[in-house]
Amino acid sequence: MQAGVDEAEVVFRSGSGSAALCEGETAIGLFSADGHLLVEGSTSAPYQAALLRVWIQAIQDRIDDGEGAWVSNDPYDGGGSICDLKMVAPVQTESGVLWVAVTGHYSDLGGKSVGGVAPGARRIHEEGLRIPFSRLDEHLTELLSANCRYAGVARQDL
Repeated sequence: MQAGVDEAEVVFRSGSGSAALCEGETAIGLFSADGHLLVEGSTSAPYQAALLRVWIQAIQDRIDDGEGAWVSNDPYDGGGSICDLKMVAPVQTESGVLWVAVTGHYSDLGGKSVGGVAPGARRIHEEGLRIPFSRLDEHLTELLSANCRYAGVARQDL
C-alpha cells in the first residue's frame, strides 16, 4: 500500500502546473471506510497531512460509495486556508471501499491576492472562492478555473 500511495503522490506533484504543488506542499492518504488513516505518503508535507486527517473526520459521513471525487477548501469544514484544496474519491477493493484523499496548496483560487494571502482582508471571501463539500465535475472545474488568475493551470491541477 505504501508504494502505491507514494507513487500517487509523485504523479500528483509531477502533473501539476502550480509551483507549490510541484515543490511538495501536498499530502495524500489512504483511509478506511470509517475514516481511519491506513497509510499516508512518505513525502507528504506534515501540515498538509494533518489537515487531510482532520478533513476526512469532518466529512466522512457525507461521502457516498459512488464514483467520482469530492472536493472542498472550506476552512470551517476541516481546517486549512482557502488555497488548501482537498479531494477524496472511493477506491473499490475486494474487501470493500477505501478512500484516497489528497490535498495541496493551490497558487490561486480567486480572491484579492494570489495565494490567498490577503493581510488586509476583513472577510473570508477576500481570500478566495470558498468551496463547500461538493462533487467535482466538469461544471465545478469550469467554475473554479474561471475564478482563478491562471485558469489553465487551475484546470490542469484539478
